[in-house]
Amino acid sequence: MTLCFVSHFPAYRKNQVELLALLVLALIGAKDVRHASLAERCPGNAQTASVIRQIERFFHQHPLCPLDVARLVLALLPDGKRRDFTLDRTNWKLGKTDVNALVLAVNWRGVAVPLLFELLPHSGGQRDEDPAGRDGRGADAAGLLRRCHDLCRPGIHRPGVDPGLG
Repeated sequence: MTLCFVSHFPAYRKNQVELLALLVLALIGAKDVRHASLAERCPGNAQTASVIRQIERFFHQHPLCPLDVARLVLALLPDGKRRDFTLDRTNWKLGKTDVNALVLAVNWRGVAVPLLFELLPHSGGQRDEDPAGRDGRGADAAGLLRRCHDLCRPGIHRPGVDPGLG
């Protein structure tokens, strides 16, 4: 896994790539994103609080670019010859807060694996939206669609990224 990560995160040093790989394995094992759960699954004799602080420092100093993570997920999924993508908008309430998300996912073995998302700043159904985007609310959706285009467009080459991924 470390070798794959090196090609997708070329700016990271060896120890940073190794930590990222350990965290991904811990995520898979823990099925939990809380730092304490990840820290408990990291090898070594360090105290859990020390490992939590190491995880916090890593993500503070090296924030992951969602587009790079999406490219990595696509590279790790087998059978990359033909991909089916889903663009889904969903909204719900979290307490009194409206949550409205636009999500791009790749369909793999009957499961939609999320790649990119955009939280939209408004709630409501289609009847509440301005389809032409004249009120500015369509800007977030347009941003996600541009990132989808960058992710899926064949022929894009960035340093450290496999150009055949699209």
